[in-house]
Order: sequence, then C-alpha cells, then structure tokens
Amino acid sequence: MSRIVVGVDGSEPSTVALEFAFEAAGTRRSELVMVRTWSGVLLDDVVPRGPLRVNPAEIEANERSALEEQVRPWRNTHPDVPVETVVVKGRPARTLLGYADRARLLVVGNRGRDGIQGMLLGSTSRALVTQAPCPVVVVRRVEQRAQRREEPAEESVGP
Repeated sequence: MSRIVVGVDGSEPSTVALEFAFEAAGTRRSELVMVRTWSGVLLDDVVPRGPLRVNPAEIEANERSALEEQVRPWRNTHPDVPVETVVVKGRPARTLLGYADRARLLVVGNRGRDGIQGMLLGSTSRALVTQAPCPVVVVRRVEQRAQRREEPAEESVGP
C-alpha cells in the first residue's frame, strides 16, 4: 500500500494540510502517516543539578495527545483510511524528509506555528519543496486562497 505523509504541528495551516491529506489518502487508497515533531533544550542538560527537571516522555505524551486531538475529526469522517501516528523529538524538515523516502506524497501547511503572517512559505515547507524525494503539496488556508482571488487584477485601458 502506498503512503502519504503529512506534517502536523497544531497550527491552522497544518490542520488544513491534514484535511487535504485525509482526502488524498482516501481517494488513492493510501496509508496516511502523520508526523509531529517536538524539540527544545532539555533543562537537565543546562542545569544538571538544578531544581527544574524536564521529562522527555511527558513532553512526547503531551505532543501525542495534541496530535490525537487535532486529527480526531478526520479519523471519524475517514474511518477507512489506515493511519500511523509518529511523534518524535527532532527538527521538522529533517524528520519529514526521512519519512518522505517511502512516501508517494508529502503534504504540509505553508507555514507552521511560528510562521510570519503573509509569508508564502515557512522554512520547513521551503526545505521540503527543494529537497523531498517525492511530490510535495503545500496547502494554504482557505481564507488565504479566497483573499488572493478577490484581489483586483490589473487592467489595461487603451485609447
């Protein structure tokens, strides 16, 4: 069975990408692999004997719970789509590129949680478009697409 990989980070653009990926997986009778990464400096590495402790297992469990919450509506509406969830510590682009090696299609939102409003592509989607070994779909929010269609086109007025 072919695989479609989707990057999910909890942002609105990734929710739109998730919707697209479920539709694509259903249409193509493909397995959907949802990938969510987490990162950060572990305080135990910085302050080895300090009072603050970070539990990586707890962070991963919280990330997995957030992913399950985000994906629940589409699991309910697409029960026939086989789903694999992946939650790992790592950098989003590097991790998604690893999963893209075995994918028919890679789907991401145009920018993630830290994206700057108005940017066409964020750093992760830009890296994936230029480096992925499979086709990449970068999905934008519906409002962004609608706004671009509503912008008036330039008109030439001749004599």
